[in-house]
Amino acid sequence: MKRTKVLTTVSLILIVTLVPFTGCSTTTYVTYSFAEDDSPSALLDFTWESSGGFFTDQSYVGFINYDGAKLPKPEKKTKWATTIKFPAEEPLPLTVRAQYVAPIPMLSIAAVTGEFTGNVAGVGGNGWGVILLLPVVLAGLAVTLSFFALALVVDLPMGLIMNFDKKVAFDCPPLEADRTYALVLQRKKPRKLVLLDVDGDSGTEIYEQKF
Repeated sequence: MKRTKVLTTVSLILIVTLVPFTGCSTTTYVTYSFAEDDSPSALLDFTWESSGGFFTDQSYVGFINYDGAKLPKPEKKTKWATTIKFPAEEPLPLTVRAQYVAPIPMLSIAAVTGEFTGNVAGVGGNGWGVILLLPVVLAGLAVTLSFFALALVVDLPMGLIMNFDKKVAFDCPPLEADRTYALVLQRKKPRKLVLLDVDGDSGTEIYEQKF
């Protein structure tokens, strides 16, 4: 069990580190609807949040199914948006994924110093440039490896303690027609999912469920 959590934590750290460096996509995002045509409906956004910066942590609430019904496979070159349309004015038995990824400061710094070192090496090119910049490159490589090593004793233990990935049955109360809501994760114990009415300037808490 502990070995599985270690492997999961390492995988999450790698995903969080590598995703920001992926290229742009031409994928079109489409809002899926579980509501029948012309029937009262409301929008519910399944959120992803990040604090940003070196000490980034991330929380995620993902849709799994609605009363057992999952999202169908999207058409080619499209993905389902995080916002889904549901029938309004009736309870919504939802199953969601609640995930939290702790900050990875040492690994984030290692990524920055590694990118800097690579850029310096690229400027040097061939010949005398490489020789002149070699001390800087070696120093940058040493710093990068040092922070990678620190990640094993700082980021990994912190992730093992704080990270979680749970499947939660969320009993969503009836939503008001023609309004937009968001489902957010609050990780501090007691952990809970919070339903917000996000129409207007700020979100208003409607309902919360501990898990």
